[in-house]
Amino acid sequence: MINSLRSIKWHMICESANDFGVPKHQTERNIQSLKVIPLWGLDFLTPTHGLFENKLDSEVDNVTSASEFDIKMNFIPILSALVKGARAVNLSKADIQQATRALVNLNTYFQDSRHRTQVWNSEMVKQTWRDLWLTQEMPNTIPSSEWLDTELPTLASLEVALELWYRYLFIFSIPVPEKIPSVFQASHHSVSASYGVVCKIKRNVTLQIWDHAISWRETNLCLSSALCKLSPFVRNALLGLMRITSVLTLHHADIILPCADFFNPGWEVEIGTCQGTIEHRNTFRRKIDPVVNGITDMQKFAPVKEIKSERPTVTMLSHVWYAKDIKTALLAADIIINQWKFDDYHLDIYGAIDKAPTYSTEYQEIIASKGLRGRVTLRGTADPMKVLENTWLFLNSSLSEGLPLALGEAALTGAPVVCTDVGASLRVLSDPDDFSRFSAVVAPNDAQALAKAQISMLAMLGEWAQYSDDSGPAPILTSSPTPEEVAVITRRMYAQSDQRRKLGMRTRQIVQKSFSGDRYLREHEQMLWIGKAAKLMASRAARDILESDATVDKVVITIPPSAVQSWRSSVASGMSTLYSSESNYPLRGTDRPDSSISASLSNLSTETKSFARLPVFAPRHSVLGGTGSGSPDLFTSHVLRPYSPGQRRSHLSTRSISTNGREQVRGLHREDLMQYRNSDVSTIMREDFLRSGMWSG
Repeated sequence: MINSLRSIKWHMICESANDFGVPKHQTERNIQSLKVIPLWGLDFLTPTHGLFENKLDSEVDNVTSASEFDIKMNFIPILSALVKGARAVNLSKADIQQATRALVNLNTYFQDSRHRTQVWNSEMVKQTWRDLWLTQEMPNTIPSSEWLDTELPTLASLEVALELWYRYLFIFSIPVPEKIPSVFQASHHSVSASYGVVCKIKRNVTLQIWDHAISWRETNLCLSSALCKLSPFVRNALLGLMRITSVLTLHHADIILPCADFFNPGWEVEIGTCQGTIEHRNTFRRKIDPVVNGITDMQKFAPVKEIKSERPTVTMLSHVWYAKDIKTALLAADIIINQWKFDDYHLDIYGAIDKAPTYSTEYQEIIASKGLRGRVTLRGTADPMKVLENTWLFLNSSLSEGLPLALGEAALTGAPVVCTDVGASLRVLSDPDDFSRFSAVVAPNDAQALAKAQISMLAMLGEWAQYSDDSGPAPILTSSPTPEEVAVITRRMYAQSDQRRKLGMRTRQIVQKSFSGDRYLREHEQMLWIGKAAKLMASRAARDILESDATVDKVVITIPPSAVQSWRSSVASGMSTLYSSESNYPLRGTDRPDSSISASLSNLSTETKSFARLPVFAPRHSVLGGTGSGSPDLFTSHVLRPYSPGQRRSHLSTRSISTNGREQVRGLHREDLMQYRNSDVSTIMREDFLRSGMWSG
């Protein structure tokens, strides 16, 4: 996607566990800069030490140490606010604001000369950390006296939790550059993504969250007792930090771009609104605009002309770790091979084995203990296209997914698909028009159902029998098939290869319709440019406000374009009178400086940035009263008449204007109008204004 978006230039900040990794792929050509932040292993743990700025060792070594008074007065309040947010039972708007200030202040605190390692490891910080978690007085929290015995921390677990916070918040010690891109786009909404909140507040960038998965959901899975070996307190402390930063990130985001229009947006609404407590759900939904994943190199996955494997081969393409639930696939293979006795069945699992070595070892032990060697194989990474040339059936057994494009890539080659109903998997395989589906979808974590779905698809049984070329009834797969039934079904697997292939090609048509790479690139590019435009509009609005505050003698009314259109149609005759004569136009008083009106006129802009609100005539309230009193600046007639174009050319510089701009200001002759100010548009419509001579001609 990055290589294909040639109009976008990227500056990337990426987190990694350590600094020992070697990049496996070449950096994309449109990336202007790439900074990798290792959470463990960086010398001195100072981001300016050869990472973001070229500082010498001597400069890093001589960083000013923070005094205890400085830590107490400046850092402890930041830490206290973050811990309070992490421990809060119910987050309120006040908690969100306090945590936001804390993150901004944390970045400001370390951006100068303080050494973060010395601050975080100081005794004062450690003691305060213990007090904050063990205090019984903090409101809106569950006091430690009510915790389970297993949740009570030891001194060692308190220090481990502080160390994890210290690592996860490392990104906030990076100074925000004075000049940064207009859009900060994060690919998740966890801790490091909240650095975008700091950039938004300090540099007014547009914050976009391009969610590939629901980080809060995934971290709860990975930090559960079944998977994580950390103590319960450490897990709770880390989850508390992830929860508050997830809420902050989604709450402050200007645009949220989930990778799926099904399932994930609901999670984002609940997380970003704290179940509707800090913001109405419907209001939050307005900033969610899904950019459904697409396959940019769709032509690469052409239909396989001939399957190279001679025996029924099921293929998995996924990393070997818990969320992909390889274990359930292995147990399903055990049922097929050892319980049902389908001896021709083979399962090949492709994916990075070293991503989670613990699970890879566990899965190898399952394969050995079940006697599946030679039938089930962990093959490591490989070229997907080469792998799919040997595939009779593609399998995905995940426990959690975003929008798995591996299913779509497999379907593009014509391979039938069996998967679990998680994330937006069903969305990938269903026709968006009539919701028809030609792939098997089963419940997650159900080895029996997964085994039955594979055999049914391979042999075109059950719901798939209608797509076969049988002249008679198809056989039925029972829960304990006899050897004769197994032999019949096995022969049918080979006999129905062409019909199974046709079924896979139907899924290919669905993927081509829903996941076009051109559509995906166009939508993503549009959202990035919209983000940049949003920043420019906000900057112009802020500048206009400052200019209007600085020039208090301007009197201008601004109305929305819809009101302008209404006025054009209803008072055409009155407006024609407005432009018919200039004989009674009130000139400025002789005691008024020339610069006052000149400055007011020069502020009349015809650029596109001003088209949202158009200034029009309206008399002052003092004139509408008919008293005739006032300063020489005030009008002496109820009929307002503008300068003629020839009279005021000397005051205005030549401005360019687009065709669309001309269309919007046509009929108002906007450059020919004096400016007036009234903060309440509704007063324009009131009786005083309607009684003015402007409408009567």
